Amino acid sequence: MQVGEVGPTKEESKPEMRAKIGYFTPKESKIDIVLQISNFHHQQGGVNNDFVIGSVENVTNYYHYQQYQLFSQIGILVIIGISATVFALLARKQYLFLGFGVFCFLMALRGLFAGNIFITTIFPNMSWLMTTRIEYLITNWLSVLCVLTVYLLYQDRILKWMFYTILSAVCVLTVITLTTEVATFQFYFKWIFLLVIPVFVYMLFLLWKRAFRKDYTATWLMIGCFLMVATVINDYLVAQNLLPTGQLAMYGATAFVFCQVIATSYSYATELQRAKYLNNELQLLNRTLDDKVQKSTQELLEVNEHLQQQVWMDGLTKVYNRQYFNEQCEKLLSHGINIGLILMDIDRFKAYNDYYGHVKGDAILHTVAQKALQQVPANGFLARYGGEEFAVVLTDTTQAQCLEVAETIRQAVEREGIEHEVVESKIVTTSAGVIFATCLNNYTKITDFIDAADHALYKAKKQGRNRVVMMD
Repeated sequence: MQVGEVGPTKEESKPEMRAKIGYFTPKESKIDIVLQISNFHHQQGGVNNDFVIGSVENVTNYYHYQQYQLFSQIGILVIIGISATVFALLARKQYLFLGFGVFCFLMALRGLFAGNIFITTIFPNMSWLMTTRIEYLITNWLSVLCVLTVYLLYQDRILKWMFYTILSAVCVLTVITLTTEVATFQFYFKWIFLLVIPVFVYMLFLLWKRAFRKDYTATWLMIGCFLMVATVINDYLVAQNLLPTGQLAMYGATAFVFCQVIATSYSYATELQRAKYLNNELQLLNRTLDDKVQKSTQELLEVNEHLQQQVWMDGLTKVYNRQYFNEQCEKLLSHGINIGLILMDIDRFKAYNDYYGHVKGDAILHTVAQKALQQVPANGFLARYGGEEFAVVLTDTTQAQCLEVAETIRQAVEREGIEHEVVESKIVTTSAGVIFATCLNNYTKITDFIDAADHALYKAKKQGRNRVVMMD
């Protein structure tokens, strides 16, 4: 059985690393096994892994068991890597998951190139130099991704500086690995790897501090990082022929990935619970805010209504003013039906003012307005038209109701018996003119309707005052 070509010099020998099974039938009870080995290219030589002797079935089963074990680990890493990468792409800007996904893919790929180099089973013609270079390149970039994963999770300033230092060193080492012989880039790898150890130590220290503060995510990451660092250091010492334990980095990486999955799951479960709590708080706050907004809106409407009432209210008489009267009349002009208008004023009011003074005159205006307001039905309103004149507008009314309301107001003021020495009756009285229309569309302008009522008031004054006159 032959792997590569044995030669006395570097030029005559041909290096190769491959797992092979040889078959032979022993003819004697004692068997001599002779190994012819030459190594001029690699820091390791000879039998790189277990040398197994036994029956065909036992040896084959042992070989297949190693394959199944390796491919199971690779399958787990690939599945987790796909899940992390898809999540990163769908969630967008989830660089932590993207870096972790790439780490899983590279670690799965490294499993094919390390140890028994099962990649040669798939690609038998792949050269030893190519497999060695790929193994070292993957190992270099795995260290970068491992540090990047922890840095993206905790954003530590010192770890950031260390990450860029390792990244720079790995970029240089990548160029050396691609352009030099195996012995050369193995030499540089050996010394540059020593720079990585302090970074891993600090990373473990950082995770320990977080774990000490009851950060369970950091606790699982610390366990995973410790196992991976320990197995990577083991493989490094095995490569330097300082330990006989065999390569364990694949097991450490698988443990690291499992711990990372647990840590990430715990972290996102915690964030999900926190998000649900905040969402519930937000909903409660929104409901409270809606209630406050609704209450404030209602208060604002009431304030606006109050302000509007003040704008429409006559300050002296406390009834509606001319502005309100004009606005309501304009509205009635377009669609008003069965509308009545009463215009009235206080008889001989100027003489009252001259005799009693303006203070008492203002008091009479207020008294008459309030007395008239008490007689206005629900389908009407009272407004101060100007000076001592007042207007009552009735909607959905009849001619009879208009006359009745006007007469009721006149009688109420007369019964009040307010002294007025200047007139013959010796009391304050009022006169009113009434107009009724089944439809205001018969009037071109609202002022025509008002002028008709004013003309009726004029007739009441002319006929002797203290009376109601209705226009036909």
